[in-house]
Amino acid sequence: MLPATRITNRSPSPWSKTISAGTRESEQPRMMANGACPAASASRRASVGRLAWLCTSATKRRLPARSRARASSAEIMRPPVLHSRPRAHEASTPSACRAAKLPPPVPGGSIQSRMPFAYFKRLTRRQQAIYLESDGIVTMPLPRPSLPLLQPLVTALARALETGERRPTEAAAQRLALGLASSLGAPPVRVKVLAARPHANWGELHGLYETTHRATEPPLITLWMRTARQKRVVAFRTFLRTLLHEVGHHVDYTLLRLGDSFHTQGFYARESHLFHQLVTDGGILMASLEEQLARMARTADELAAVIKGVSDAMLSKRPDEKSWSAKETLCHLRDTEESFMQRFQLIMEMDEPRFIPADPDRWAIERQYQRNDAAEALQHFRARRDETMKFLHGLRPEYLDRGGVHPTRGRMTVRDFIGLIAWHDDNHLDQLKRALAGQP
Repeated sequence: MLPATRITNRSPSPWSKTISAGTRESEQPRMMANGACPAASASRRASVGRLAWLCTSATKRRLPARSRARASSAEIMRPPVLHSRPRAHEASTPSACRAAKLPPPVPGGSIQSRMPFAYFKRLTRRQQAIYLESDGIVTMPLPRPSLPLLQPLVTALARALETGERRPTEAAAQRLALGLASSLGAPPVRVKVLAARPHANWGELHGLYETTHRATEPPLITLWMRTARQKRVVAFRTFLRTLLHEVGHHVDYTLLRLGDSFHTQGFYARESHLFHQLVTDGGILMASLEEQLARMARTADELAAVIKGVSDAMLSKRPDEKSWSAKETLCHLRDTEESFMQRFQLIMEMDEPRFIPADPDRWAIERQYQRNDAAEALQHFRARRDETMKFLHGLRPEYLDRGGVHPTRGRMTVRDFIGLIAWHDDNHLDQLKRALAGQP
């Protein structure tokens, strides 16, 4: 019998470097590393670089002959690593991407000169070609008709995880995994949920992807729902990210047929794109562009009605140490409105611009949101929203399909951004109301 193939998610090792202490768990970049055996000689550790904005260290350790393992955490990111299948598959091509309903590699994507780290140079030419092809595919679009069916499954998974019970969580995760596989055109995959994460000096194991190569036995995703030491139920977005990460490996092998699954920047971008479609793109489900614009037009008035007569002390009170206050939420809406307008202007002035990632948590600290005046923040938001609405209403219809490349969502058109803003308004209006009610 052929050995099982494994890909794992686990938490950082002691020599890892945290990216940003101000970033929330669900928004922080993820780190991957190779290795399942905690005992490893220092001579086998290799320090490598990751991109201009990231520099960490990683360790490559010898694995048991019958398994291959890979790890990640929600808080830090390591350089990409390789998982080799015992059985080879033909490499993906642009035609294979079209057959799989995924976009072909982005022209002008990563090349070897942009990846000078030692790990990449040690790969064979075939592996480097697969790596580059994986890195060039940055989106994993779900068919729009499937989103209204998948998003309730995400909500059901969140509720099941809140119960702290393993069996309902496993059943909900299985339904979502099957729904995703069906929507993407991939074969079915099994899901097993266990309790506390295994751990050792290398950290905690978050998730595992295994194949046995038996024709009648689908691949298996194993997830752990409690932290190793304190046995607490993991945060929902962390749990969902882990599931989507393992689904990403499933897509690499069964849909793209890459033969190897690398933790490339493109791999993480595909994972994030999937996450955002399921969790943060509710606005695109509104019936029409006109409905989305109407949502945007009434947001300022609804915000004003919610904060009317509320004291500054209440507006500044955070429901817990990890959540924003109502005032911080207002300031966030004000500043992101400016960011959205800047992206619209770039789309009009350039062909397919690449957007710089925003850092809302850093803005909240550096711009001292808690010391801002809420009424002034709302006034500035209203003025910027009026500017946005005049710009959008003045666009010719063909300009709605101009776009640029988002750092995590891939290519987005003006039309896509309108849907995102509509959702963004709904989401943060609800967050502001919860903050005033003392709810995170």
